[in-house]
Amino acid sequence: MKNLMHYIHSTFNYMIDCDAAKFADNARLSLLTKPVYNVYVNPVTIPGYEDNYEHYCKLTQKALNEWSAVINNKIKFKVQNSMMGADIKVYWRKAKRCHAALQYREVVMWSTATGEPIKSVLAVNIGIMGLDDEPYSDEEIYHLILHEFGHILTLGHSPNREDVMCAGGDWNPHLTENDKFVLRLIYSYENCSTFQECLPDIEKKVEKFKNNDKEKDKKSVNHKTKIKYIPHDLLNNLEYIEDIVKYKMALQGVKLDDATTKHFTKPMYLASEIED
Repeated sequence: MKNLMHYIHSTFNYMIDCDAAKFADNARLSLLTKPVYNVYVNPVTIPGYEDNYEHYCKLTQKALNEWSAVINNKIKFKVQNSMMGADIKVYWRKAKRCHAALQYREVVMWSTATGEPIKSVLAVNIGIMGLDDEPYSDEEIYHLILHEFGHILTLGHSPNREDVMCAGGDWNPHLTENDKFVLRLIYSYENCSTFQECLPDIEKKVEKFKNNDKEKDKKSVNHKTKIKYIPHDLLNNLEYIEDIVKYKMALQGVKLDDATTKHFTKPMYLASEIED
């Protein structure tokens, strides 16, 4: 429970421009508010990987659909190959594993009068190969996309290694129950809600979530396959007993004719399996 609360607190402290190093109790959620975000996927410029563009577009859309499904498509992402109307841009690059992906704000328009930035979009850099030219697997790239767009959805870092939102964790390509729970939790609150305001409700929901997990584990342990033996009247099953005797003779090397061998292939079931 402690790790899950840490994950949630980190999410309240998370901002697109910086992942807060210190947690503040008065931190406010900075949730996405538009129903649809257009994602421009840049062409791949790394030599030898240019033809993988369509493949990476599909990987990106699949990962974004997975996040959207968690909150019943309250927020959707649409991958496009045009910068027109883009809210988010994705780039592909070489990178060390420790810096394989990152996201930041990119200025796309400057004021000609003042020279100040007047428009920016979110940008995501995804590593597709290491500096040693060793390519990342599709599962690793998929994890990186999930992780960075988790940040864009406002999720902070989790201390659980198996969670997608763990920094430097197991590079899991599948959203965990923790990841799903925290995303649903924060999008059940209003934008700019503070951690302290939501804390009593958070604690109740976390307790319920953990209890549900315990119940699932308990059912999993207690689930067994039982053999139900069907009683038989031996007097009515003399034929079966005779078959067993003849079969033992066959095992002992006693030669049987074709008719007898065929007779032994009849399906005779004395027990059946049932599930709890």
